[in-house]
Amino acid sequence: MLQHVAGSTGNSRHAYFVRATELVWPQAGVTREKTLRIVIIGASGLALASAKAFLADGHEVVIIEKDQAVIDRLDEQYDCSFYCGDGARPGVLDDMDPASTDLLLCLSDDDTSNVLAAVVARSMSFDRVVVRLEDNDLLPVCEQLKLENVMVPDERMAQHLLSFAEGEEDCPE
Repeated sequence: MLQHVAGSTGNSRHAYFVRATELVWPQAGVTREKTLRIVIIGASGLALASAKAFLADGHEVVIIEKDQAVIDRLDEQYDCSFYCGDGARPGVLDDMDPASTDLLLCLSDDDTSNVLAAVVARSMSFDRVVVRLEDNDLLPVCEQLKLENVMVPDERMAQHLLSFAEGEEDCPE
């Protein structure tokens, strides 16, 4: 089934999302009845690494990015759908079809945009939303807003490196 998304860039690769109901992984002979539909806001390093991991596991990925030039550059590198727009805008998130989205990842490089996108997404009934923060200044705000899935990757990695330096754990991968 092909699903047209209003407001997309007009390029047919960007304008349609392919929804699979059953996928077969020939290399492993594994059959899954459902793929996850992952929507990622932003094209940060973490967003692209996440997209690559989800795609490698056979999931559907849509990346929302404000900058059409970034989309044009990434289009040939990633076998996923792109949507040019502001992921914190209700109209853009509505185009993502919250009811059929399994996970919304707010992974842009802008903390305030990520928090706003998560608040808007929560009001639109997205089931699972993850917010990425560059630093922990907005953690108290996220707690007040009752945003449950908030991560600060640099802080977490710093803790792993400290534990490694002190001999408490193996080197993080």
